Amino acid sequence: MRAFIAIRLDSKVIDELAQIQQELRSEIKGVRWVKPELLHLTLKFLGEIREEDIELLEQPLRELGSLTASFNISFSSLGAFPHRGDPRVIWLGVDKGAGELYNLAREIDKLLLVHTIFNKPEKSKFKPHLTLGRRNKREGFYLNKRVFDERWVCKNIMAVRGFYLMQSTLYPSGPVYTPLKKFLLKNYKQAGYSRTKENI
Repeated sequence: MRAFIAIRLDSKVIDELAQIQQELRSEIKGVRWVKPELLHLTLKFLGEIREEDIELLEQPLRELGSLTASFNISFSSLGAFPHRGDPRVIWLGVDKGAGELYNLAREIDKLLLVHTIFNKPEKSKFKPHLTLGRRNKREGFYLNKRVFDERWVCKNIMAVRGFYLMQSTLYPSGPVYTPLKKFLLKNYKQAGYSRTKENI
């Protein structure tokens, strides 16, 4: 299965990001915008893993969560990969909480180095960001470059209370993301929390 480790977003942030995407549609053409319900913040893409790999990762990731303090994040400033002149990915940057995200991603990398099956070279250094859309090669592309000079801000601040091991399943209609495991951060107390399907 294809898998990745990510932070899921709350409904208020998703609604606001969907509004930002809608406003960008008139400024950027030829982009496949990520469906709002699929928006997430990737900490690590694992690629293809096996069922037994989930068991291998679960306890170390749970321990990492128990040692990592919960924190807040906010989003602002539009950017692009590989660069604004020829964008293939349109993203919104992380404002508040960028340092904490970087540290969490770094600790996940350290953890995965212990298990050489996940030791895959990174193409680039981790940069906290939220992907809003990807260039569609089948459509004509248009970009109003002034869009990068405008201040795009998600006003809602979100508390990061945990992170997830996610499965990505690709269909002709698009990907479906399924949470497999949730790992709570240490300062977050959830009454009656249990590792059941409903709590993931």
